[in-house]
Amino acid sequence: MKKIYSLFLTILSVSAFATSHNVSVTMSFTPSTLTIDQGDTVTWTQMSGTHNVNGSQSTFPGNPASFGSGAAAGGTLTYSYVFSTPGTYTYQCDPHASFMIGTITVNSGPCSDLFFSEYAEGSSNHKYIEIYNPTSNAISLNGYTVYLSGNGGSYTNTFTSNASIASGDVYIVCTNQADPSIQSAADTILSYPSIVHFNGDDALILFDGTDTIDVLGTPGIDPGSSWTVGTGSTQNHTLVRKSTVTEGSTDWTVGSTEWDVYAQNTWTYIGSHSSSCTSGGGGGGGGTTGPGATNIAPWKSVDANGVADSLNKSATIHGTIFSIDFDGNAGYSFYVHDGTGGINIYKSSDVGSYTAPQKGDSLRIVGQIAQYNGLIELVPDSVILLAQSANTVSETIVTTIGESEESELIRLNNMTLATPSQWSNSGSGFNVDITDGNSTFTMRVDADCNLFGTNPPTGLFDVVGVGSQFDFSNPYTSGYQVFPR
Repeated sequence: MKKIYSLFLTILSVSAFATSHNVSVTMSFTPSTLTIDQGDTVTWTQMSGTHNVNGSQSTFPGNPASFGSGAAAGGTLTYSYVFSTPGTYTYQCDPHASFMIGTITVNSGPCSDLFFSEYAEGSSNHKYIEIYNPTSNAISLNGYTVYLSGNGGSYTNTFTSNASIASGDVYIVCTNQADPSIQSAADTILSYPSIVHFNGDDALILFDGTDTIDVLGTPGIDPGSSWTVGTGSTQNHTLVRKSTVTEGSTDWTVGSTEWDVYAQNTWTYIGSHSSSCTSGGGGGGGGTTGPGATNIAPWKSVDANGVADSLNKSATIHGTIFSIDFDGNAGYSFYVHDGTGGINIYKSSDVGSYTAPQKGDSLRIVGQIAQYNGLIELVPDSVILLAQSANTVSETIVTTIGESEESELIRLNNMTLATPSQWSNSGSGFNVDITDGNSTFTMRVDADCNLFGTNPPTGLFDVVGVGSQFDFSNPYTSGYQVFPR
């Protein structure tokens, strides 16, 4: 069965679609077998005799949840239960357990799981898919898989991710040859071969674990050039799921009727989805700076021990590079700022075609929040170049370096070297103590910085660089330093 994310919120999202079912209790349960939807209510009405309803997990360990009316009693009684967890339930009347047994199968209700919300089979490789979260809670893509069944299943491609989709938001996957406007909205960009390098005769399947929860086309069937969809087809069209659709369809005979059809290369609807399941659709909540993007500052909050509050969470940001790339080869270690805050972008390998970060590059980045020796980082899954030579953040003059200066552009004035012999010009970089006469700071001269390999400065000097941190152990409340840029 399909997963349930946040029981309480899921109940809210399906309650508008809930149905009531009645079971008569005499010397049998009538009907003894029911198939209902998640969020539906079953009411048992005792007409005569002495009975109860016992669906406890202690009696039936395979039940997804326990329910029951209590001890057997006589008279005319009613008992109701809302089935919020999908699965198959068995129950009995305890005094008559040898013959009074009932079963209830609960299917996942509407607005309870992800489904495809948009599909674009554009000219050339202007192609993408969009996945929509209709529930009242964020859903992690961990455990979900998108399959491409090409040419009737003669080959397959797969896509998985650990990213999350906020309530009412969408997740977009496109080709790396797609139009820049598509790539700027995408959460993941894939090179060939991939699930988005499709033609009109290739089927797409969305799995939740081992359950098929939505299809585009008929897997294993080659339709020729395309499948018919409304007034168009899966070839040379953009398809947008109708706003009245509340769940995926595994029957393409039904699914093919659930789409609005638009001309090829129509990308107007990318980045959000209108649905009766949630209001507003798309955007990912407050502080939006683009499709699904949020301000950087909230991702930098820490607890009393300096541990990131958002550790391992998925984030989408827009920011402009204001430092050099301190990695200096394949991979990233640069800093971006969006006006609300800065953050380190780190990965040991390049992502897609973005291989030469430069100051002034404006980027859309999707990834996970991580922390290394106290420094909060965003590890990217997707990096999209939006613009070049953009304005960068201005430096702030500081006299201390702490958590509030981390990943910010700072300026330390009237410094001298505390210990000139530390200027070693060795390794991947070196630390040197600098002082203003009152406080001493650690300056990290990275091997990719233009100061590396030069003679140590003499007399007074100012430092403009990035506040950073390198603290070996929790609590992460020390080890702050400045990286000249």
